[in-house]
Amino acid sequence: MAQRAEERAGEIMEVLVEESLGRGRYSGRAGHQAPEVDGTTEVRARGPLAVGDMVRARVTGADGADLLAEALVRGAQGVEPT
Repeated sequence: MAQRAEERAGEIMEVLVEESLGRGRYSGRAGHQAPEVDGTTEVRARGPLAVGDMVRARVTGADGADLLAEALVRGAQGVEPT
């Protein structure tokens, strides 16, 4: 499972925010992550997010089965980090 998480680096996915971890970090799940079975996704965002938000994020790495990602915004030049 950890190897599959690492292979997702660079992918852009939708993440459902489930919890604020403080300091611009949020915990959530991408569509392929089932509760209590799969890992979670930790999203870093420059702006505030709320529990229940769906956010586009680019996977930047993995911590075991969990994904690390950066929230994205759609700007005039395409998708950019927030």
